[in-house]
Amino acid sequence: MLPPVLNPRHLTKCGNHLLRTLFPPPLHYPTKTRFCNIAQRKWIHTRGTGSWLWSSQDLNIGSNVYQTPDLASNSSCRHHSSFRSKRKEDFNSLKVTRFMENILNHVIYEDDDVVAINKPIGITVFGQKVREHEDEKGYCVPIFAESEPDPNLCLADIMPLLRRHFKSPHLTIVHSIKMFYSGVLLLAKHKNGKDRMVQSLDRAQSQGTFYQSYLAITVGIPKQDALTKSSYYLKQERIKDRVLSLPTETVSKNLRKSGKIQLMEVQTTILKKNEVLNCALVRLDTVKDKWQCLEVYCTTQLCHVLGDYLYSGRVGKVFGVPILMEPHLANVGKQKLPEELKAALKLNQAKPGQMPLYLHRAKVDLTQMKPSKPLLSIVAPFPDHFLETLQKLQLEYSFDDIFDTKTK
Repeated sequence: MLPPVLNPRHLTKCGNHLLRTLFPPPLHYPTKTRFCNIAQRKWIHTRGTGSWLWSSQDLNIGSNVYQTPDLASNSSCRHHSSFRSKRKEDFNSLKVTRFMENILNHVIYEDDDVVAINKPIGITVFGQKVREHEDEKGYCVPIFAESEPDPNLCLADIMPLLRRHFKSPHLTIVHSIKMFYSGVLLLAKHKNGKDRMVQSLDRAQSQGTFYQSYLAITVGIPKQDALTKSSYYLKQERIKDRVLSLPTETVSKNLRKSGKIQLMEVQTTILKKNEVLNCALVRLDTVKDKWQCLEVYCTTQLCHVLGDYLYSGRVGKVFGVPILMEPHLANVGKQKLPEELKAALKLNQAKPGQMPLYLHRAKVDLTQMKPSKPLLSIVAPFPDHFLETLQKLQLEYSFDDIFDTKTK
C-alpha cells in the first residue's frame, strides 16, 4: 500500500524535516535530504541516500511540482552517485537538445553541397574562450536576446547530431565566424563540396574580391560619406596585457610572408545615418575579416562599432570634435556612449555592461560552386536584437534593398 501523498503548499524551511519524518530513509543511509527541480525533470534528489520515495508521487512545494522517479520496479534504492550522474547526463542532454534546436532554427540555406547557418551572437564555433570578465564588459551577452548563450557549448560539440540530421557523414565547418559576431557560417556536406568552397574562398582572397559583406551600427558617422575603397596594413601588438590590432606603415615583403602583417581592404557604404544621435548603419565589404580589422577600420574613420570595447577608446573628442587617439594610450574597457544614445537605447542601468557587438556578417559570395550557378550569394537577415536597436536609433532599413534579395 502506498503511503499518503504529502501536499505541503505552505512549507518553508521546515518542509524537508516533515518529509523526512513521514518518509524516512533506511537506517544505514544518511538522512540529509534536499529537494530540487533540475532542468524541468521533476524529480526528487536525495543527497547521500538515493531516492527513497515511492513512484508516482507528486510533491507540491511552493509553486513547483516535484515528481519522484519510478522505483516501483526496483524496491532497492539507487546509489546517490549513480543517480547524480544520471541527473547530470539528463541535464546536459537537455541543454544539447535545446542548443541543437536553436541552431537548426537558424539554417538559412541548404543544397546538395552547402549548409549555411545564420549564427546567433555569443555562440562559439570551436569552443574558443574569452576572459571571464569580457562578457561583463560587452561581448557576447545581448541585451535584447531571448536567452543568454551557454558558454560551455559550441557548434563543434553537436557536429555528430548535425551530420545525422542532414544525413551527411562528412559534414564539415569550412567558413567559420567569431563568437562575438553574428551572421553567415558555412558548412560543406562532403569532401568535394568542401574543396570547391575552399577554392572559391581562396580565389576571392587572391583576386581581392569583396566577397563578404558586414553590416554595422556605428557610434559616430564615418567621415567618408560616399562609396569608398580603402586599403591598409595591420599588425598585432601586446598592449595592456592584450593582443590588439593596429594600423602600421612599416611594410616589407618578409613581414607579409611571415604573416606578421596583413593587408586589409574595405569598401564602405553608409546606408542610413541619424545626425541627431550621431550614429549610422554602415555596410562594410571586405576581402578578409581577420584580427578585428573592421573594428580597427571604423576607428580610422573616427567612429566605432556599437558594443566594441576593445577599440572604441581610440576615438576621443576634443571640444566635441572626434579625434584619433594613439593606440598605446587608448583605454580598453567599457564603451563610453553619449547620454542621448543611452536614452534612445533604453539601456538597463542594473546591467550597464551588457551590450552585444553590432557587427553582422550579412552576405558571403561563392563562385563556381556549380556549373549551372556560377555565383552563389548566401545572405543572413538581421538578428532580432539588431532589428530592435535599428528601430530605437531610427535607422530602419530594408534588408532586401541592401542586397537586392528580392531578385535572388
